[in-house]
Amino acid sequence: MKKILLLLAMVIVVSMVSLSCQVGSDSKKNADDKAEKEAVRALQKLQARVEVGISYRDYTSALGDAKSEVNLFLQSPGAKKRLELSMAIEKAMRHYQTVTDVWKWKIDKHDSTIPVDYWLWEFLLKTYPNLKEENSRWWDKLKERDPAFSNSRSYKPDEIIPDLAMQIVLKEASKELGEATKLLSQ
Repeated sequence: MKKILLLLAMVIVVSMVSLSCQVGSDSKKNADDKAEKEAVRALQKLQARVEVGISYRDYTSALGDAKSEVNLFLQSPGAKKRLELSMAIEKAMRHYQTVTDVWKWKIDKHDSTIPVDYWLWEFLLKTYPNLKEENSRWWDKLKERDPAFSNSRSYKPDEIIPDLAMQIVLKEASKELGEATKLLSQ
């Protein structure tokens, strides 16, 4: 009888240890799941705010909120397990950060174009290859509307129009966020 009780006690202890290990791994998985969902949700909130219109001050604040959630996920163990998702979230975040750089240029330089010799010009054209073609189209439309404009000092077809750059960058951010959203549901 003592042997049976001892054996039963050992089975109970082993079962409890096994169950606690399983609960611990479940709680880690739940924390990882929550972090990835919160990161995507934070980016979705930022995108929604951009879609309805947002000031630069509010944008930088909303970007900071999103970045904190994104960083929490990217630094979590779950991010290493979900590399595709992590990359999509990180790329979307970089695009949203780029918008801040362009917007800051626009504010600081009073809506002027981004010149060829400025670091942001090279970065934008390397990162967003379709920007060059879109930018050229924009300048061509200006010239069509006012042929004399092409002879003015304001006509600088090699320079980038900040508003156009922000539109293109936001489209890329939206694409990456869409990819992250799709990966999140898998």
